Amino acid sequence: MWIIFSDIDGTLINDKLEILPRTKESILKEVKKGNLFVPVSARSPLAMQTVIKQLGIKCPLSAFNGALILNEEGVQIYSKPLPLAEAREIVKELNDLTSVTWNIYSDLSWLTQKPKTQALLAEEKIVKLCAKAIDVSEIENLKCIHKVLVMGPKNILDELLKIYSQRYSNLYLVKSKDTLLEIVASGVEKADSIKRVSDYYHVEISNTLAFGDNYNDERMLKTVGKGYLMGNAPEELKKHYRYITADYNHDGIAEVLENLEN
Repeated sequence: MWIIFSDIDGTLINDKLEILPRTKESILKEVKKGNLFVPVSARSPLAMQTVIKQLGIKCPLSAFNGALILNEEGVQIYSKPLPLAEAREIVKELNDLTSVTWNIYSDLSWLTQKPKTQALLAEEKIVKLCAKAIDVSEIENLKCIHKVLVMGPKNILDELLKIYSQRYSNLYLVKSKDTLLEIVASGVEKADSIKRVSDYYHVEISNTLAFGDNYNDERMLKTVGKGYLMGNAPEELKKHYRYITADYNHDGIAEVLENLEN
């Protein structure tokens, strides 16, 4: 049995936010053989399901970069929220910055600041879900925060990444795009979710493979038995990878799965 892990944006779906027919067929063939397909994403579970439904299957998923893992029936395998005090402190600070947009993910809820920004509206179109705009004071009522997502210009996010990484040793920060900064609890990474899912299903790491396209996929690709970088990945990342497949518009996943030995 193989476990096939895949990032979603820039990997499983193309630039039209669709799973290409050939890629879909290759995944379904592997599932029919008894192999397991597991999407791994910075997205929330609901935002992941808008993509998974294109496959028409039930499968485990690793959301929020691994902060919340569910099995194929939607039962929680693992959950590690952010420390509430630190998460609230960061969001309140971000609320005073006019150049960024903050988002909070709490279990299945997606919350954002009032009024909704253009960056937020663009994200809603991508994930095909609507965030609930709240006043920053309402975060005091939240009992669980799995992830804080910051949207903004590259230079601002680079500075925030530097500041918060130095200030909070119990948090893990990574940029999933130049304009997106993900903040989760320390110990939460896609790479760690690979190990947790593999242990849960009693599969050796040597029988796992993964696909990804960006910096927050880097450790995941190095953790699995064989990790494939998509052809649309940043050129800097490509310098460090032996296994590079076609890009997300040209069935990079299918290119590998069609030659997978079972």
